[in-house]
Amino acid sequence: MVAAMPLQNDARPSEKTVTLRDLRRVAFGLTAAIMIVMIAGAINDGSGSASATTLEEKSETRFAIGITTVAGDNVVTNSEASAGFTVSGTTDQLNTLVTCAYGGVSATDTSDASTGAFSCAYDDSGSPGNTDMSAVNDGTITVTATVGGVSSTVFVTQDTLLPTLTIDMASDGASVGGTNYATIGETITLTITVSESVTGLSCTILSEAATMGGSGQSWTAALEISGNEAEGAATFSCGSHEDSNGNSGATDTTANTGGVEVDYSVSAPAETTAVTTPDNDASPDVVVTASEDGTFTMGGSCGTSTSTSLTENAATTLTLTQTDDTTDLAAGTYSDCTLTFTDNAGNTASALDLTTFTIDLTAPTLSSVTMTSSNVNDNSLSIDGDVITLSFTASETLDADPTWVMLFNGVAATNAEAI
Repeated sequence: MVAAMPLQNDARPSEKTVTLRDLRRVAFGLTAAIMIVMIAGAINDGSGSASATTLEEKSETRFAIGITTVAGDNVVTNSEASAGFTVSGTTDQLNTLVTCAYGGVSATDTSDASTGAFSCAYDDSGSPGNTDMSAVNDGTITVTATVGGVSSTVFVTQDTLLPTLTIDMASDGASVGGTNYATIGETITLTITVSESVTGLSCTILSEAATMGGSGQSWTAALEISGNEAEGAATFSCGSHEDSNGNSGATDTTANTGGVEVDYSVSAPAETTAVTTPDNDASPDVVVTASEDGTFTMGGSCGTSTSTSLTENAATTLTLTQTDDTTDLAAGTYSDCTLTFTDNAGNTASALDLTTFTIDLTAPTLSSVTMTSSNVNDNSLSIDGDVITLSFTASETLDADPTWVMLFNGVAATNAEAI
């Protein structure tokens, strides 16, 4: 029997000589491996696993945000700035803080958890829930919305300046002492200059619709006086005008220049004091009073050397003359003298008839003068106790008893004087 013997292996590594040919084979194999990896990265094997390129793109996530509207129409007006407006838009980042900037003024809002919608609120006073944008000047405004470092930008118009009116009031009636009047048939006209081009301007004058003319920045409004309007200072109201961005101007009721007094009624002056009659004054006076300012003309046989202006409620003394306004009146009776008054608005009253008066420039004469005594023996003689009577005839009626003097030996006698 032969005993078993253990098998022993030589543990020394084998040795092999590497040749240049072997190195070329290794290089070729590595090149092929790299190409396979590149092809695999460009295709999907349908198993749902992502390629190397897809994984790289997912690591660079991009957010989306957009502004849809500012103040509804991308124009911020005065009323919108006052009432408040929003910068509105959407983002794909739900329930995320969005930062808006309106003309450099920042506001924030959290996007809707379902839709991603956001609205940043502004007004010109910073009222609760709004951000104050009053420091932003009118013009083209840059508006941005930002989320996750991604921004959307739009440009909008801000116009908060209201159009204003500059109004001149005048009429084609008389102008006296700085006052412009209007009476029946005359026209009151407003000449209106607007601070910017507007549409829709309308006016009333004396509560009646005015006829409008013009456009843009230059307008007129006119009303012809019919006599139904209230007298006194003319009133008006202009409004309903808007600029191109929808700003409505305030109603204006005050003229910057001018003014018109409506007056279509007049009454004749009153004869306060009539001419004294009869009188020997060839340039007599009459006193009249008018209820308003104006002028007058004399008619009939009389003129006046006095100013022809009358002042409201002031008694005015007029000196009468012949119709040439210079020559004294001749003797006679004057029953046709008139005064016709016209007020400053041009309204003429009915003529005032002056009270009839007489100018008497001739002194009375005496005739048929006789003197008799009460002496019973001889009425041409007189002794103590006798009454001497002087009788005469006057050429006209006397207003007062005449006075006379009796002389005795050149000395004036007194009543009941003893001889």
